[in-house]
Parts: sequence; C-alpha cells; structure tokens
Amino acid sequence: MKIQVRRNSWHGKLTRYVYGNDHIKDTKSFCPYFWSIWLACVVAPIKYMVELLDTNITRVGVAIGLISLALGIIFIPTVIIPIMIILIGFSVFIWLIWQFLTYYEEKYPYTYTTRTYEPEEKKQDSVLVTFLKSKKNKVCPMMEEV
Repeated sequence: MKIQVRRNSWHGKLTRYVYGNDHIKDTKSFCPYFWSIWLACVVAPIKYMVELLDTNITRVGVAIGLISLALGIIFIPTVIIPIMIILIGFSVFIWLIWQFLTYYEEKYPYTYTTRTYEPEEKKQDSVLVTFLKSKKNKVCPMMEEV
C-alpha cells in the first residue's frame, strides 16, 4: 500500500519549513512522517521566533511584547496600567503573527498550476485517519510525493 503525500498540503509545507525541502523524499515510510508532523508543529513556532530574533528591530519589539505580557500578569493595584500593558502585549502578539504570515508567504509563495480536468479520483483520507488505519492494521504504509 502506498500513500500519496501532496507537496502543497499543509503538512508538506510545514515539514519543508522545519526540516528542509527533501524531508518527504527522505522519509519513505508513513509512520515516521506522521510523527515528524507532530514534532514540526512544536518546532515551527520556536524556529520562527529564532528567525525573528535575527533582526534588531524585531528584538526590540519582542522584548517590549514579552515585558508587557509579564507585567500584565503581575498584580498592579491600578486598573488602567494593566489594561494598557495587556493591550500592548496583545497588539505585539498579533503583529508577530502577521510578520510570520508575511514571512511564510514570501519564503514559500503559492504556485498556480494549470490543470486538466479528469474524472474525479477517490478522495484520500486525512493524515490522522490514514495513520490510525495503518496502526489498526499493524502495517506502516510506504509513501510517495505527488
């Protein structure tokens, strides 16, 4: 049994970002690939934060955001200052998410391809369903990149 893994799927893009371009080709079996997706979900935000910390402007922004979030947690008797600190921290957090999305778009742009329409194929199960089926059958299927 062979599983087809699409290069432009969310998990394909995620593993390319974390592990590099040849990760799908290097991983021949589906089970290690499934667990590498879970690890990539943990590593991707850390990797992105490290990449962000490479620039001086971002270092200042992250420091302000982390300090404001830390101060927002500590009890301060007034009401206005904690609310302002939380709002600043939240806005820095939203800004970081926005920076990640724009960075990811630039690094991995979406490529448009022309398609020839053929009869519909049987829709492939999701990664989780495929993993659970393979564990139930006690078989780890081979995979190929599409």
